[in-house]
Formats: sequence, C-alpha cells, structure tokens
Amino acid sequence: MENINNIMNELAQYIRLADEMQLIIDGLKDEIKTYMINNNLDTINGYDHKATYKNIESSRIDTKSLKNELPELAQRYTVTTNTMRFNFS
Repeated sequence: MENINNIMNELAQYIRLADEMQLIIDGLKDEIKTYMINNNLDTINGYDHKATYKNIESSRIDTKSLKNELPELAQRYTVTTNTMRFNFS
C-alpha cells in the first residue's frame, strides 16, 4: 500500500506541473489570438510555425428537443455505450 501512495503522490505532483504548464500555454495562445484579432488576421506564419484563428461553423442534432418532440424516434436511434473513467483528486 505504501508503494501505491508514492505513485499517487507522484501523479499529484505531475498533475500540478501540467496545470501550471497549461496556464502558460493558454496565456501564450491568448497573446497570439489577441495579436491576430488586433491585426485582423486569421492566419499568421512564423519562421517555423503557423497559427490560424478563425470561425468554424458546425451543425449538430439538438438531442434534447428531439427527445421531447419525437421520443420514439430518439429512442430508436439512441446507442448506449460503456466506458471506463479514471478520476484522481
């Protein structure tokens, strides 16, 4: 049991590091997006990298409305899946 506690402590440390790195990454992305917005650009090219920031339109089925208005049809085309979820806190 002591070994699993060590593993969990190590995981917690790496999660904290990943969270800190994610904040830095998000901040850098925000700086690039702000630059693009301020300069009315949807694509920029650096020496080694390219960034795009543009509107993407997508369509999807409103399953809540479908279930309310046509419950038999919604049930007929509903697929149930099972997955395993790992949660660590």
